[in-house]
Amino acid sequence: MRTNLLTRLRVKLASRKAGIGSEDGSLTVFALFLFAAMVLVGGLAVDLMRFETGRIRLQAVLDRAVLAAADLQQLRTPEDIVREYLAMSGIEAGNVAIDVDEIYARREVGATAGESETDLVRRIVTANMPYSIGTIFLPMVDLNFFNSTIWSQAEEEGDKIEISLVLDLSGSMNDNNRLGNLKVAAKQFVDTVLRDAPTRDLVSISIVPFSGQVSTTPTIVSLLNFSTEHDYTNCVDFDDSAFTKTSITAIEPLKRAAYFDPYSGTDLGVVDVVCRRRTDQSRWIFPFSSDPDRLKSYIDAFSANGGTSINIGVKWGAWLLDPSSMRLADAEIAAGRINPKLGGRPYQYRSDGVRKILVVMSDGENWQRVEMKRDYMTATSEVWRDPDDGRLSVRYWDAYYGRYRWHASATNTRSNAPIDNDGNPTNGIGDPVRLTYPDLWNQTNVQRHYLLQYNANSNSGDWYWRVLRDVPATDADRQLDTICTAAKNQEVEIYAIGFEATDHGNQTLKGCATDEPHFFDVDGIEISDAFAAIARNVRPLRLSR
Repeated sequence: MRTNLLTRLRVKLASRKAGIGSEDGSLTVFALFLFAAMVLVGGLAVDLMRFETGRIRLQAVLDRAVLAAADLQQLRTPEDIVREYLAMSGIEAGNVAIDVDEIYARREVGATAGESETDLVRRIVTANMPYSIGTIFLPMVDLNFFNSTIWSQAEEEGDKIEISLVLDLSGSMNDNNRLGNLKVAAKQFVDTVLRDAPTRDLVSISIVPFSGQVSTTPTIVSLLNFSTEHDYTNCVDFDDSAFTKTSITAIEPLKRAAYFDPYSGTDLGVVDVVCRRRTDQSRWIFPFSSDPDRLKSYIDAFSANGGTSINIGVKWGAWLLDPSSMRLADAEIAAGRINPKLGGRPYQYRSDGVRKILVVMSDGENWQRVEMKRDYMTATSEVWRDPDDGRLSVRYWDAYYGRYRWHASATNTRSNAPIDNDGNPTNGIGDPVRLTYPDLWNQTNVQRHYLLQYNANSNSGDWYWRVLRDVPATDADRQLDTICTAAKNQEVEIYAIGFEATDHGNQTLKGCATDEPHFFDVDGIEISDAFAAIARNVRPLRLSR
C-alpha cells in the first residue's frame, strides 16, 4: 500500500515536471512573438515620426513658396520663385509640378480717353511634388518606403481697392503722444498696402484729416458748387440732408463755412479758428494717391488742434469713394499729381473686382460745434477799419454830445476817430473802410467783436450768440450714424478705431463700423496693431489648399 502510494506520487510528480517543462516552452515562444511585435510597433513609430517630420518640413517650405509666388507684387515668374524657395531649403526642385492660373481685367484709363489697359487682378499658384522616405524597421514586413504627394495652393486677388483714411487731428491728439503714435501707425499702413510698384496701379489712398471741420482743396472747390460770399476757407457747413447720401453732385449748393474764431478771448486776435485758411495745405484733403512717399510726407506734417466733428470727416471720406467724385481723380491726373493708371476712380458701386474701404479713427467723440449764421457772412458790418493803424471802430449815438461818435477796439475809448467829426463816414477826413462780415472775422475774433459792440452801445450783450448757431453733439452723432449707414448700404467696408476714446465715443464708432470685428478699441502703440490688422484684411494673400 505504502509502496503503491509512493509509486503514484512519483508518477504525479513526473507528470507535473513534464507539464512545467511544456509550459516553459510555450511562454518562451510567446515572449519571442511579443518582443518581435514590440520591435515592429516601435519601429513603425520611429519610421512614421521620420516620415511626418520630413513631410511637415516639405509642406511648410512648399506653402511659403506658393504664397510668395502668388503675390501679385512679384515681378518674377511664379515657377522660378517656387523652385528657388525649394532649392534654398535644400530640397530637390526638379520633380515639383507647378500650375499658375492668372486672371486679368480690363479697365478704363480715363473718363474721356476711351482707352483701356489690362491689369492682373488674381493669381492662383498650385504646386505638388512626390515625397518618399526609406524605412529602417519596416523592411521586416516587406515595407521599404513611405510615399506621399505634397500639395499646396495659394491665391491673391488683386482687387481694385479704394481707401479713405479719415483721421482725427483735434487738439486732444496732442495728449499722451497720440499724434506721434498715429503717424507711425498710418505710415506703416501705407507701406503695407502700397509695398511694391505693381500695387500702386490697383490701390488708391485718400486721407481726410478732420477736427471741427474739414478743409478741401482749390480743385475740389472748382469742381463743386461752393457759395461765394468769401474765399477765406474751403470748408462746408452741411445740412442734415447731406448726410443721407455718399454723393456730392456738381450742382448741389454747398454753404461755404466762415473763417472765424469763436473761442479766443478778447485780448487775442484770430487764433483758434473752426476752419483753417484755404491756403493752409497741411489740412487739405489728400485724394487718390498711390505714392507712398508723398502720403508719408503728408502724414509727417500733421498737427493737432480744434474740436471734433467725426460726422463731417466721414462725409468727405465717403464722397471720395463715391462715383460722383470721379471728376476730381481726372483733374488730379490732368494736373500730374496722381498716377494716371488710377483714372476712372471712384468706380461704380458693386463693380466686379472693386473694394471700397473707409477707415475712421478718433480719440474722442463729437463735440458741440458752432457755425456762423449766414446773415453774418454776407452783409456789411457796422465796423470800420482805419487803414493807417488797423484800429477797428463802431459808430454809436452819444446822448451827452448829441451826435454819433466812435468806439475804438484797440484803446477801448470813445472818440471822433476814425472820422474826426460827427461820425458820418462821408463827412470826415482820412479813408476808413467799412468791413464786410467775412473781412471782419478775418481781422478779429467773435468775443472781441462782442466786447466792441457792448462797450459802444451798452445794450449789445447778445452779440456773441447773435452771430453764431449752435450745433449740438447729439446732432453730430445722428448725422454720423446716417452717413455711415448710407455708406454701408453701398457696400463700403467701414473700419473704426477708438484710440483712447471715451466710452460714448467708442460706442458711436462701433455703430459706424461694418460689424463688431471691424471695430478696434486701442491704447498707446496698440494703434499700430489695429492699422496692421486692417492692412492685412485689405490685401488678403492666403493659402487656399
